[in-house]
Amino acid sequence: CAGASRREVASLVAEAIFNAALSETLVLGPLVLACAALLASLHWRMGTAVGAHVAEALVLRFVQLYAERRVKPCINAALLLAHLYNLRVVHCALVYDLVRQMVAGMGTGSELEVEVLHALLRSVGGELRKDDPAALKEIVLEIGRAAAEAGGALAVAARGGPLENTELASRAVAGGEEGEASVRMQVLLQLVLDLKNNKQKARGGRDLADETIARVRRKMLGGAQGNGGNPKKRRDGAGGAAETSAEVDAKVEQATLKASWADYVNAATNGRWWLVGSAWRAADSAAAEHSEDERVRGLAGVSAEDAQLLALARKQGMNTDARRSIFVAIMGADGHIDAAERLGRLKLAKGPAREVGRVLVECCAQEALFNPYYALLGARLCESSSDFAYTLQYTYWDQFKQLSGYSVRRISNLARLLAHLLGRGALPLAALKGVEWGAMHEQLVLLLQITLLSLCAEHDVRALSGALDKLVAAKSEGALAVVEGLHLFVGRQLQKAIDMRPAGEREAIVTKVQLLRARLEAASPLIGGGA
Repeated sequence: CAGASRREVASLVAEAIFNAALSETLVLGPLVLACAALLASLHWRMGTAVGAHVAEALVLRFVQLYAERRVKPCINAALLLAHLYNLRVVHCALVYDLVRQMVAGMGTGSELEVEVLHALLRSVGGELRKDDPAALKEIVLEIGRAAAEAGGALAVAARGGPLENTELASRAVAGGEEGEASVRMQVLLQLVLDLKNNKQKARGGRDLADETIARVRRKMLGGAQGNGGNPKKRRDGAGGAAETSAEVDAKVEQATLKASWADYVNAATNGRWWLVGSAWRAADSAAAEHSEDERVRGLAGVSAEDAQLLALARKQGMNTDARRSIFVAIMGADGHIDAAERLGRLKLAKGPAREVGRVLVECCAQEALFNPYYALLGARLCESSSDFAYTLQYTYWDQFKQLSGYSVRRISNLARLLAHLLGRGALPLAALKGVEWGAMHEQLVLLLQITLLSLCAEHDVRALSGALDKLVAAKSEGALAVVEGLHLFVGRQLQKAIDMRPAGEREAIVTKVQLLRARLEAASPLIGGGA
């Protein structure tokens, strides 16, 4: 997957997990939980884009399986979604959307809906009751209305009447003219009544399953802080102080995906809100947007007078709470130091914190002319956090793969930002590992030409020599590829760009390029000899 984009890798991971977990013959509870834990770990450690892509793929796969009436795969898919909710990857609203669909389908006479409902409510019923008790009450009433078609006694039971014993329960379920009792419906009704009355009991090893889920959740949400949940090692906050439970809960809440079932189903037409630059707007979201704007304004510390920044954030495709708050913090700041402080006050979880680099690069790329403000802010953030420097490298690797569709203005802005970060030592030359030196198209050639010319014109070549020394010390295959690729590029493609510069600029640049070329010639055998 070295040459694949993050979206391609997420697609491969999702497909592999679906092939393993969505069995046609068995309900694979422990395996589904393990798969959910893997996805949750990727969501918290690699960024929300991975979790959002898998969530969309899972919803679409369930829609397909449900249309084909495949019982066991539907149950396994519902369990996977339930465990993703248990691990706080998706919001309870998504699970409730699925529950409502199954309740609406109970009148078809199929057992599929009953089994999916039982699997969902048995896995996450208690959590749903805690997160949104009003919605659970509504679900109980809907089940009562659906059950009324099967017999009056069942309807009474669904609304809270007792199912005293198995015989009475069987007669209640068999109250219709069809005459045959549904054991599955009986069990589902008893489960719903227990949820309604908060009298859930551990049956058939359920207590052990709950312990397993709780242990995995502690691992995942502790790992989201990057330290396995050990408060002594937490680096957030002034002086390395440990985070409070409320701060952790706030970060978890912000990173949880809040898209609805309809958002995922209609993503192909309405857009995918988790991608920077991708528009997304629900059909009737004006009231919700106003509420979100108020929340983001509070997160970023921006006054009401600067609310137009939120409109600009939407226009530029910042369509998650985290990205909008980052955008407002960056664009509403008085300078790069103020922006860095605003971003620090957001107290983002590790997943959403990775969005800072993507938003920064996207804002810089969309400017009409290159603005050094973004370079100064990027350099300051890289100096304060090695995690941010890694995120910025990955962001540029993704940009390298998409350059063929970019305008000259956007390529120029990206190149000059990269030149500044390399020149200041904020990013290592390893950031160029994502370049395919043997298959370069004209947009990639243009970006590298502008980057290297800006480096030579605006920065001391000795700074680049220091970066080369670090690359030589690594003595890796990737480092050798960067040095050899740069050496060939400087000797061929860069020389063409130099020849097109005005005579006055050419002399100063040529001297620095010659020094750079000599340093590259000296570095190549050092790496090759140690590989």
